[in-house]
Amino acid sequence: MLYLSDRFAKRSSRAPRLGELLVGEGLISPDELADALDRQQRTGRRLGEELVCAGYARRAQVARMLRLQRRIAAVAMVSSLAAAALQPLRALAGQGSALLGVHAQVPPRAVMQVDYGPPTLELTASDVARGYIEVGRGSRLRVTSNSPTGFAIDVRPRLNIFASVTIHASGLDALVGPDGGTVVARGRRGRQIATDLSYRFTLPEHIAPGSYPWPLALSVRAL
Repeated sequence: MLYLSDRFAKRSSRAPRLGELLVGEGLISPDELADALDRQQRTGRRLGEELVCAGYARRAQVARMLRLQRRIAAVAMVSSLAAAALQPLRALAGQGSALLGVHAQVPPRAVMQVDYGPPTLELTASDVARGYIEVGRGSRLRVTSNSPTGFAIDVRPRLNIFASVTIHASGLDALVGPDGGTVVARGRRGRQIATDLSYRFTLPEHIAPGSYPWPLALSVRAL
């Protein structure tokens, strides 16, 4: 019974004994508890085992009271910790009024979902002769950010097959070298900001036509 655990928690900081709970719940009588305690002195077994062996209580009842005992102990501990935490506040209240303020700071966070990204970069002989290749709809990202400053898309090269790459997104362009770079989207905050990226790869002289794994890896971070 819930009010039984409340009564024990308020009355004492210790957990009630198993026998106290069983008697308090009306599951055994005080005489049955006394007899089981006498048996326990002779056998050295746990009280719950003695009660079950004597037929005074069922094993399920003993298990239920043991769970209740643990809950009461937890309630008593929380009550004790709360009382200790309130002592400084009570002292301030005795000295006069006090203003308490709570300040919570949420760290900036950005999460990226890639709706589409090309698995390969296909270079033809014409691309190599021209010295660059354009990928009109290279990637589609959905970014969620809680930062009012915006977010940044970090570009990391995965394969050394370009001299530089110009990345275009809505309202911004960024030139990234062979060592990578960053595309900054300032002042963009909200749920699932859709961003389409297009690419123009400047090709090095030594590159040969062929099918290459997509050479860029993207990640996002809040500003």
